[in-house]
Amino acid sequence: MSRTQLVLAVLTAGLTAVAAPARAADHPVSHTVRQLTVPGTAQGEPRAVDVHLWYPTTAADAAARPKTVYRSALHGRPLGTDLWSPLSWTVEAEIAREGAPIDPAGRPFPVIVFSHGNSNEPIDYAHTLELIAAGGFVVAAPAHVNNTQDDARMDFVNDLAVAAGRPRVFACRDGLGGACSRTDVPISMADRAKDISAVLDAVPGWFGARVDAAKAGVMGHSRGTVSALAAAGGSAAPIAGSPCQVTQPRCWPLERDPRIQAIVGMAIGQLPITLGVNFEGVTVPTLLVAGRLDLMSPLEVSRGALRDISSPDKTLVTLPNGVHRSFDSTYCDQIQAAGTIAKADPKAILDRNTFDRIVTSPNSGWASDYCAFASFAGITDLVDAATRLTNTAANVPRTGLDTDEVKRQMVDLAVPFFTSSLARAAGGAVGGMVPATLALTVAGPASFGAFTPGAEREYVATTAANVISTAGDATLSVSDPGHLRNGAFSLTEPLRVELSKASWTAAVSNAPVTITFRQRITPAQALRTGTYSRTVTFTLSTTTP
Repeated sequence: MSRTQLVLAVLTAGLTAVAAPARAADHPVSHTVRQLTVPGTAQGEPRAVDVHLWYPTTAADAAARPKTVYRSALHGRPLGTDLWSPLSWTVEAEIAREGAPIDPAGRPFPVIVFSHGNSNEPIDYAHTLELIAAGGFVVAAPAHVNNTQDDARMDFVNDLAVAAGRPRVFACRDGLGGACSRTDVPISMADRAKDISAVLDAVPGWFGARVDAAKAGVMGHSRGTVSALAAAGGSAAPIAGSPCQVTQPRCWPLERDPRIQAIVGMAIGQLPITLGVNFEGVTVPTLLVAGRLDLMSPLEVSRGALRDISSPDKTLVTLPNGVHRSFDSTYCDQIQAAGTIAKADPKAILDRNTFDRIVTSPNSGWASDYCAFASFAGITDLVDAATRLTNTAANVPRTGLDTDEVKRQMVDLAVPFFTSSLARAAGGAVGGMVPATLALTVAGPASFGAFTPGAEREYVATTAANVISTAGDATLSVSDPGHLRNGAFSLTEPLRVELSKASWTAAVSNAPVTITFRQRITPAQALRTGTYSRTVTFTLSTTTP
């Protein structure tokens, strides 16, 4: 019997969470990379855009192909001197097989274009995108030239070479001189919108009648979410009395694409960039997902976008323990692979650069916030040195939520959302989608107040909880409460926990639960000055998701 569960720790602060059960892959999946030339907005420069494609294939064709191995476009390329080793880290696919033909049977597959975040790559999200493709979609993810991680890596190596008196190592993928990474937001957003439209133009030529790109979805992360919204709704009008210039944070030089019929956005971009979106023009179903611990794009930014989007079909899902990078589903594998190579080879400057850019970030989240401790195997010393923390299996991930869990939740949100929304766009039917949900809210920490030494008494404290479940059953359980501790001192009598209700036999919304804590203090109990506390773990689970 399978069991889906949501685990929350209490006696710290109130939490809210949404968890969805793991979803089995419906289709075997293949992967390949194609390239498009997309003219740049600035000078019409020929931008060589790699497009990663994930798509359904047959079981026989998948079995005949090797498992996909994801690599940077700079993988193995010489760096112009024996002093530096070529970039060599790789990440293995979870289910994708390389280069198989698309499944020839059944209805045409809908298309989802994925737009990556600022200075990211499509493969940063590969493990999530594979599973979405397994739900019956062609997922096409362009690398937005001038705004990718490889652009930043090329600048890093070129700057080192020039500083050492050597020629630049890499030519930028737009054929222009100067830095490969461009910082002009209006131009970047216009280029991103062009990439999305160019992909929708090209997909039918790559897959023929096996795809339906006439009514497509767009999914994004961070600046990619802003790109999806702008491609669907256009850019905001200029400020009254001010001419429209490409240097303004509004009126970006782009056009909305009417083929976009649904949007899923993860961790929307920073507030100043979102102001350039014409939210009133976003009339299609939109699902936004935000992390409550996101410092790069606080929850209020997503709430403001949801408020301003004109579509009546719009939803915001909050991940209470999510940070900005919780959605980068291969980052933890990348840090393990790149860190291992960099530790063994001091000349592996790009592998070390990859490690350094992931392990810490002031606002996007540190690797120890969202990676399982197993990701640090063999490189814990590097991670500890970079974070100035002692990372252990007991405290990593620091948020309690790792990228694997977020990946599963995103797949279980995105697949039914796109399935329903794009079916309605194609057929005109009316319906609604209920995402698989387990949600537990705890109002806040409980306190017994002050303990009186030398007196017999049972202390009682309560807190409130709220349960939402779309499952066929749900059970709320509590871990062994153990004993309250004050440093090295613990109480003799155990902490007791009582639940006013602990099980449900059907779906339920906003079911109240009173959590009662009881602690007996005996006259002989020695009490040390300070605070006695204990973290208690509550688990909301189901066997029929």
